[in-house]
Amino acid sequence: MTAPISSRRLFAVMAALLLWLPGFTCATVLRAEAERIQQGPVLAEGVRLQLSSPASPGAGLGLRLEVDRLDMDGFGYRFQDLRWNCELRPRDVASWRCDGPLRAAGAAAGELSLDWTRGRTELSLVRGRMRLAAHQGGANPQGETDPRLHLRAERLPSGWLQPLLGELWEAARLTGGLVNVELAMEVDSQPLRLDGQIRVDGLGLDTQDGSIAAEGLNAQGRLRLELADQARVQTELALSGGEVLVGALYAALPAQPVQLQLALLGAADRWTLQRLLLDDPTALRLEASGRVDLVAEDWLPDLRLDLRSSRADLMLQRYLETAAGTLGFSGLQARGGLRLQLQKQAGAMQSIDFEPEGLALVDAAGRFEMSGAGGVLGWTADTSTKAGELTWSTASVYGLSLGAGRMQTVSTGGGFGLDAPMVLDVLGGALELQRLQWRPAAEEEASTRFDLALDLQGLDLGALSAAFGWPAFEGKLSGQIPGVAYRDGVLGLDGELRMQVFDGEVRIAGLRVERPFGVLPMLAADVEMARLDLAPLTRAFGFGEITGRMRGHIHALRLVDWEPIAFDARFETDPSASERRRISQRAVTDLSSVGGLGAAAALQQGMLRSFESFAYSRIGIACRLQRNVCHMDGVAPNPRGYTIVEGSGVPRITVNGIQRQVDWPVLVARLKAVTEGQPPRID
Repeated sequence: MTAPISSRRLFAVMAALLLWLPGFTCATVLRAEAERIQQGPVLAEGVRLQLSSPASPGAGLGLRLEVDRLDMDGFGYRFQDLRWNCELRPRDVASWRCDGPLRAAGAAAGELSLDWTRGRTELSLVRGRMRLAAHQGGANPQGETDPRLHLRAERLPSGWLQPLLGELWEAARLTGGLVNVELAMEVDSQPLRLDGQIRVDGLGLDTQDGSIAAEGLNAQGRLRLELADQARVQTELALSGGEVLVGALYAALPAQPVQLQLALLGAADRWTLQRLLLDDPTALRLEASGRVDLVAEDWLPDLRLDLRSSRADLMLQRYLETAAGTLGFSGLQARGGLRLQLQKQAGAMQSIDFEPEGLALVDAAGRFEMSGAGGVLGWTADTSTKAGELTWSTASVYGLSLGAGRMQTVSTGGGFGLDAPMVLDVLGGALELQRLQWRPAAEEEASTRFDLALDLQGLDLGALSAAFGWPAFEGKLSGQIPGVAYRDGVLGLDGELRMQVFDGEVRIAGLRVERPFGVLPMLAADVEMARLDLAPLTRAFGFGEITGRMRGHIHALRLVDWEPIAFDARFETDPSASERRRISQRAVTDLSSVGGLGAAAALQQGMLRSFESFAYSRIGIACRLQRNVCHMDGVAPNPRGYTIVEGSGVPRITVNGIQRQVDWPVLVARLKAVTEGQPPRID
């Protein structure tokens, strides 16, 4: 059953009326009825036409037309209870005109006029500032009878086209704008064809899920439609102004025209994208083809895309700024050019080729920077091999300069990695990336796989500390990372991470990070330290000065959301070291604040305060963290607690800890206070 619909959808009514209205002869009353009339896509039911003689001298013929139901197949329009009364008057020889009000479903629809001149019939509907017109007949420029139906709309609210849009795209809704069109319709052709010019001002559109939307969009150009089981849409438009959202891509179009060419074949929400060309002369040129399924989660299962830009800054500003923000790169700046090609099939990416052309990228958060990038990077999902190369003039990561560089890559079977080791000059030393491999998740794998191995040689610790905002460490950093793998959401270390730092060695084994990029990441590791030089280490932390060598460990280390929840740690004098062992007054005070007053009170009175430093035989402190409580220990027990510093020689000083159990937040606060130079407070 077809329900009565709004009277504003009368575009099809005009097209239908002019096909059926015959010439008239005078009579008192002339009636014609038809149960069903069909002309091309137009079907009318319950049609009644009445022509009556003038009601008074000088008046025109009375014309009354009633249509119970009018359908336009393929256009989505349905009308009921159409009623039109007008006065038919001759205008010239073989020329008639009839004007009168039109009603649909009992509501006023506007003023409808009919002009018939020598076989040419024209209907015109005026409502406010809007005007719809249709004519058929007459001669074409070649002098032949034109069989087409010509449609014209001026200032038509876009909502009047919603039924037609619904036939082509069920999920879309027009929300604003005015439309001006001049179209020619071939009503008797199969399929039904429309061709002509269109202009839209301030177009608004959105979809049910909000994934596609437009606001304030202006467009002008040519439109071709073929309406059948498989509809064909072809358009060439100049777009300007307004905003467009497609998924994560948001575009604020410039005032100067952006050319759009579009060719689609399909029905409802499933289409073949035969051609898409978006040409913004100052920012980008994008060509694409593929398959569109607007009701699927992946609504572009098949895609071929070729994007070029000589102004990456404008492309980013106009089209990719929101997408970059979604990916965590808000405020990203770019210069130079690029080309991107990709192929996707059955929802799976098949290949990607990226070609920077003097490209420069600057991350607003300071995480990376690159300039002068060139070369070609390629990735492929099939078994062929795709080689690539990326070069750059300058680059930095978190403020660390990497200088110029060259990276050779290879891809096969969905994997991507280095084809040869890469050496970078970093902080006066060298970083050698020996292995880098990445493979996305496949059906038989739960997640992405990532493998990395590198060597660090002679990095300046002072420059590294300044770059990362660490304490002012001194010396050089060298080390080896034999392998880092990321599989099934877990980042793991293969073998031991060895670092030469503070003239000693630090080894990290069993490193494992679960959900490193997700919610509540968890880290587990075991750390061993040997022969660390205490002088530069304590100076860096502002902990007073201690000379000598230290060894230690942090076993069963566990972090949740990068905060410690458990470990068993011990730091103590390396007994094999022969270096001079001295501890400053400041260091004695600071160590006392960690475990108890100990010697701190004695330093504030008597002769000990006249000494700047003291000899010691050994230092040691331990903490076993469980349930947010640190169980403390030192080099040896004593009646009051435990010994942290065991003195040697004269003057002799010993630092004792008197608290065996300390809340972890309290201990962290004490350590923070002494490293910031604040006086200790022991409760």
